[in-house]
Amino acid sequence: MPKRLLITRTEPEASHLANCLQEQGHDVITEPLMDVVYLTPSLPGVTHQALVATSGHALYSLEKNLNHYSALKHLPIFAVGERTAELCQKLQQKMNFQSIYQGPGTALELLETIIARVNPKAGPLLHIAAAKLAVDLTNHLKKHQIELQKCIVYETRERNTFSQNTKHKIMSGELDGVILMSPNASRIWARLIQQEALYSKAKHITAFCLSAQVAQPLESLAEIPIKVAAQPSQSAVLELL
Repeated sequence: MPKRLLITRTEPEASHLANCLQEQGHDVITEPLMDVVYLTPSLPGVTHQALVATSGHALYSLEKNLNHYSALKHLPIFAVGERTAELCQKLQQKMNFQSIYQGPGTALELLETIIARVNPKAGPLLHIAAAKLAVDLTNHLKKHQIELQKCIVYETRERNTFSQNTKHKIMSGELDGVILMSPNASRIWARLIQQEALYSKAKHITAFCLSAQVAQPLESLAEIPIKVAAQPSQSAVLELL
């Protein structure tokens, strides 16, 4: 049954998800809960054995500044999940990744993929990452004698209010669901619902979440219907609808 859905992703992922949902017959509007700023940081002056990407925006940052990141070409890359690996494939012609290793879908689950394939004596890994991480893998890998260095390639800035259009949709009961793909998005959604006194209207909007970790920040919104994808992938989220 077609649903009226709110997409909270930033561009260009919001448009990609919107197209997938519209192909299924759903009505969609987009309301990014964060703004993304791409950076060109100084690169560590050491040789890395592989890259780690836990967000698609890290790859968009590489694509926007290929000359700046040319030293990272030809390395293997560990991608957190399905969509991130797909973006690695799209960037392959420009970055010439030696190999693309796809994880199950969350940062913590990616650990097993990394540990199984990395030689701790072959040098550090480089995490191309956001300034603020939902999960920092550094200490987890350190327990396995694997060094992970970080290169901050983008930062996010939280929105402080809903657009008038989204607020109207919530207040008038014109939304059946909201798509939440990260813990930060869920946390901001919960904060704005409470901040703008929309709970009584929003408690009928189903939250479709990528994973249990993504759903966790919604605990502050009692009675909100929540559905969690069987696997942390976009295709599994679509199957919830």
